[in-house]
Amino acid sequence: MNPRAHTIADLDAKTSVLLVLDSELDKRSVFLECINSSADSEITIVLATAASGEELISEFDDHESTEDQFEVIDGTIQPEGDEESPSDVKFMPPVSDYLSDLGSEFNSTLDELETEIDRNQSALQNTVGFYSLGPLLEYGDDPEPVFRFCCILLSQIEDAGGRAVFVIENSYTTNINRLEVLFDKRVDLEITPNGERTRTLSTTV
Repeated sequence: MNPRAHTIADLDAKTSVLLVLDSELDKRSVFLECINSSADSEITIVLATAASGEELISEFDDHESTEDQFEVIDGTIQPEGDEESPSDVKFMPPVSDYLSDLGSEFNSTLDELETEIDRNQSALQNTVGFYSLGPLLEYGDDPEPVFRFCCILLSQIEDAGGRAVFVIENSYTTNINRLEVLFDKRVDLEITPNGERTRTLSTTV
């Protein structure tokens, strides 16, 4: 089996991908491998709800390609007054209007990055990752706000010329069927009974 069959490196740039992961996989490691495999990536923005920003920064730095800028918007609950947190991690406090604030923080991060680079070049060249949608779906009883949030976020990423990689666990079957229509591609990564990884790629529209 191709050892890189679980990546998305062979997909076109400016593609939005719903990455559906088997519960038996090391989801965080696979996610980082996928966003790190994007060709010509210069800036990566990650919205994190299933792992802390500090953990993702640390693990991303362990990969070979670390020259690109890596920013994390941390949507997990963090202790107050953590002065040791990396400067490239932005924390989102748990508030009632969580999705709106998460989206606003993404916009602010994008705007800041656009001022740091050539104005003729996209700030998202190439990747925005979301790890993962599961906690958002657990946040409230109604999944509809999550669908609207994803739709708006994907539109913003597309307008900026970026690639989107959003992770969801394969246990969210009903929600996956509704979410996948928002994306260009759906990639399912599963573990076979003999322990091998398999990839199924499908076009959603």
